Amino acid sequence: MRVWRRPYGSGDWHAARLLLVGVMSAVGLCLPFVPLLSSRVTTAPSYLLPAAFVVLWQTVLWRAALVDVYLNDYGVKVWMVFRTQVIPWPAIDRAWASAATGFDDAMAIWISRTDGRPDVETPIWCRPTPVRQRNRVRLDPAEFDQLLNRLNAEAAWRRGPDGRRG
Repeated sequence: MRVWRRPYGSGDWHAARLLLVGVMSAVGLCLPFVPLLSSRVTTAPSYLLPAAFVVLWQTVLWRAALVDVYLNDYGVKVWMVFRTQVIPWPAIDRAWASAATGFDDAMAIWISRTDGRPDVETPIWCRPTPVRQRNRVRLDPAEFDQLLNRLNAEAAWRRGPDGRRG
């Protein structure tokens, strides 16, 4: 089994964020059904709207909480709210910093691919940025540079000296 890990930080803030999301998740599971239980409504249609809300709430909540970049032996996982892309190490040409899409004042890490597919923008931004955007991970400049260097070094090592997986 491939375990995906965040390639930066101590994890303390990430663990606290996941704990908060877990509490919000528990509240989101129970709260919509409280009025139904207290009114003794037993018809199935009356439970459909709260059930739909719970499914939507849980999906958006956990997708937003897990926005990040993860690494393992297989490659890089770029997890966004509405899309997750897994890029195998041999398909990574390089990682580089450039302006985030739609935000000229924010620097993001991008990944270029060797397989001809479009470049992938990651949710990793360099701090400080005047842009207030949720669902982005803002790193200090030193940590941003370390992650960028690690992605490039890992991709080069995995490709090997002849460009194949090493």
